[in-house]
Amino acid sequence: MNKRLSGINSTVVILSCLLLAGCKQQDKDDFFILWKQGGYQNWLLQQKPYLANLSKSVIIDHDFSGIQSGTNVTPVAIYNLKAGQWEGVVVLWLPVNLDTKGQPIGISEEVASFVCLPAKESVIGDGGKKRNQYYGISFRQPAEISSLIRRVVDGGDFTDYRKLTEKSGGLVSSHFDYNDPWKSRKPK
Repeated sequence: MNKRLSGINSTVVILSCLLLAGCKQQDKDDFFILWKQGGYQNWLLQQKPYLANLSKSVIIDHDFSGIQSGTNVTPVAIYNLKAGQWEGVVVLWLPVNLDTKGQPIGISEEVASFVCLPAKESVIGDGGKKRNQYYGISFRQPAEISSLIRRVVDGGDFTDYRKLTEKSGGLVSSHFDYNDPWKSRKPK
């Protein structure tokens, strides 16, 4: 059985190398992030234990993506969390710094945004495709982020954040209508 698994692993590695040989650098970097995602996630949960303690009922989804900066790509953990009774969505951005071997060594800047639901407006974008635009406010101070997360965990009310967004918020997210994960969500 071990020889068979070894053969399968070798085949996967060879196919991956062949596929990557013809890819652009951005595609290779994105593949690398996906390949290492499990390790990044485990490391992130050690650094931010509150993520492991979030109830499944508040996590809409989470994923890893990459931010291109010159020739480097930084993995970013993105968590979408239910805010109250769907008054909005709290989006956490956690960019992971890597050492020269691609191992995580820190978080560059944690950012949390409160995004009001439903979308404020829809516009026709490139190619005639409809985009839903969401307005909200972003936070970078650890105390503000901690307060926001605590309210998510407690199932608190986010009416004050909605009012603050109406008064001084800006565009924080935009999704094509055909794959908008939040378009069916409305505050109760």
